[in-house]
Amino acid sequence: GLFAYSKVSSARYIVFSMFVMIAAVIGMWFSTYYIPSAGVDFSFWVLVSIPFLLGLFQLLRHISTFSPVWLSLTLWKMSRNPLQYSGLILLLVIATGIAVFSTTLGETLERSHEDRVRYSIGDDARVVSTVGNSFFGIDSVSQMNNRYSKLEGVESVSSAARRVGIVGSGDGPLTFDILAIESDEFIPWSRKDFSSIPMSENVRRLAPNQDGASLVIPEGSTDIGIKFKPMAHYPLMSLWLQVIDDSGWGTTITFDRTGLPRWSDRTVALDKYRFQYPVKIVSVQVSEPGLGDTGTPGTIFIDDIYVVNEGNKVVIESFENNPPWSVIPTSSVSSDRLNFSLDAAASGEFGAVFQFGKERNAGVRGIFWSQYGNSIPAIASESFSQKTGLNIGGTTLIRVAGLLVSVEIVGEVSYFPTLDPHRGGFLVMDLTYLLYHLGVIDTHINEIPNETYLGLVSSLDSLDKSQNAGLSERRSVVKDLIAVTGFGRELMETTMVLDTVRNNPLIVAGWKALTLVAVVIAFFIASAGYLVYVGFTAKGLRNEIASLRAIGLSRNQTIWIVTLGHALIVLLGLVLGSWTGIQMTKLMLGAVAVSEEGEVIIPPPIFVVDWMLLTAYLALFVLVFSSCLLLLS
Repeated sequence: GLFAYSKVSSARYIVFSMFVMIAAVIGMWFSTYYIPSAGVDFSFWVLVSIPFLLGLFQLLRHISTFSPVWLSLTLWKMSRNPLQYSGLILLLVIATGIAVFSTTLGETLERSHEDRVRYSIGDDARVVSTVGNSFFGIDSVSQMNNRYSKLEGVESVSSAARRVGIVGSGDGPLTFDILAIESDEFIPWSRKDFSSIPMSENVRRLAPNQDGASLVIPEGSTDIGIKFKPMAHYPLMSLWLQVIDDSGWGTTITFDRTGLPRWSDRTVALDKYRFQYPVKIVSVQVSEPGLGDTGTPGTIFIDDIYVVNEGNKVVIESFENNPPWSVIPTSSVSSDRLNFSLDAAASGEFGAVFQFGKERNAGVRGIFWSQYGNSIPAIASESFSQKTGLNIGGTTLIRVAGLLVSVEIVGEVSYFPTLDPHRGGFLVMDLTYLLYHLGVIDTHINEIPNETYLGLVSSLDSLDKSQNAGLSERRSVVKDLIAVTGFGRELMETTMVLDTVRNNPLIVAGWKALTLVAVVIAFFIASAGYLVYVGFTAKGLRNEIASLRAIGLSRNQTIWIVTLGHALIVLLGLVLGSWTGIQMTKLMLGAVAVSEEGEVIIPPPIFVVDWMLLTAYLALFVLVFSSCLLLLS
């Protein structure tokens, strides 16, 4: 540094700066293995900043030759005895720190409580089951939705299923939360820190593919049949057909034992089943008594699935042209295979060859009609991805309600309303996908929806505390919702819960009162301290001004000297006080931002400042400051 200061040549300064930066980089490179990363980063930036600080020093020294007299005199005066201002600066730092701390902490906690309410509900209103894992007295998703959609003031209704999933096996399986939503209806409340992309875009990735065709049993059919051939005699093995009708209710059609290794043509009458058409075939299953992975491995040929309609056989699936059939997952090491071969055709060109091992899924093996793909698209929490090592595009098998299904990760989020990302994390998927993939194994799984999300016409974002008409309309809608909700269900509505939070003296209302008192005290301390400082320094300041006027400074120049000196002191105190208040808030948030159970708040608080109250504090203090300057002038 002394070398650079003593030389006028800019070329030598540039060379010196380059040597400093090169030395800093080399030094940090070799010290990385011996110094903690935080120390390395700090040292690196200190060394790299030295040339720029030297350049700033040279620039300021050059500018000083052109600066006005009042500016130079003020800076020289303050630099000769800076400790004389330390008392006032410290007082301003304390007062401003208290004001910033109280306004930021109070506003941050208020915003945090409101965000927690919105996060726990997810929409304008949420209905949850309080009896078991399904809605009491409700037989289907459509029946649940119709109950609320008929009410005036309800804009959207979407069902959801909340379950616990398991991934992995052995001694260390991971337990996590699952939320299945109607992705074409439900867009939850969210914040920018929940996901790197908008939440609506994430949810759209879950939407079911509408292009997939169903395998439908025509209305009016009297019988259904199937042609198959076991490659060996499996004495305890039966062949099943799983179907789901329009109400969502599933039925198992059994074709008895598979019999001897020869082609069989089995039919079952449909008149004993009370279907609501259309009826979809979802899977062909091989069932065998027993528990665990003790099934009999083997192979079976399957060809034409047909119905009898008005006395005529109508083939509805011939296994030609690579139809969308897939193997029901049984384990991560499953040996089950499906292909289409000429040898497996009882009629036509191709038939299905299903090779199965001893592993079973809920006691069955088989193939399913993959109308919605082989895997369920899912959004994973970052915590789930970290624990499982799965990234976007990865697939895995999970166990839901005792059934094994395949999921594909199509998105990743940090938080999703109503879900806790801690512990094992969570997966979010579409309800239609989940019900279908569970239904191909167990068709009686249709009772799984146990939550409903409601979007109301007067949404929370459009309501203001002063809009009494809107609030009155919202309360009327809530009364209707409570009346419809009934036994075994709980209604949570945002405005009701937020009113409770805002009026709680231990939460928002209490913090608001404390914030106002703290700001008033801070203003009194800052103003009184500054007035005392001005009073004590007034006499000495008059002597200094008289001396300056005697050597030729004008009245305007002396006013600028006084104004700049006091302004720099006040500005330094306010800036340091604001920084101190922000740091105190960040330090305190970790201690006070906890739930009633003492756990980490979800979602984490966002740093918020009550700008109205803080601006009022600064404006009043600037008024006091200006008044003092006028008196001094």
